[in-house]
Amino acid sequence: MASTSFGKKACELVREIAESEAGTLPPYNQDLMRTIADQCADHVEAVQTLAKEFNEVNDAEDDGAEDADAREDKKGSLRTGMYAHHQVSARDAGIEAANRRRARRERNESNERTNERRTSD
Repeated sequence: MASTSFGKKACELVREIAESEAGTLPPYNQDLMRTIADQCADHVEAVQTLAKEFNEVNDAEDDGAEDADAREDKKGSLRTGMYAHHQVSARDAGIEAANRRRARRERNESNERTNERRTSD
């Protein structure tokens, strides 16, 4: 599955959380989380493909200055592609980690409020 949305689903998840009522989290959206994980996997695969192609271009025999210039241009394009896919993967992973931290913090705060109510009774 080739991903073309480049993090749109991760942003959708953040928006879903941001728009939830203060002090609450929306229900866990398994489909959206699965889509985000699939997109991260797609980006990792794309980086690996680009890295393999980069190595092939890098290992090509030097047949003159013209070929060397073309190889350098190709390597530059491949570097840019790898960097873009890496950045999207890192951002999506960061969003996923932030969601887990927020859920844990919300759960802890809820537990603290419950404990405070119990001790005040």
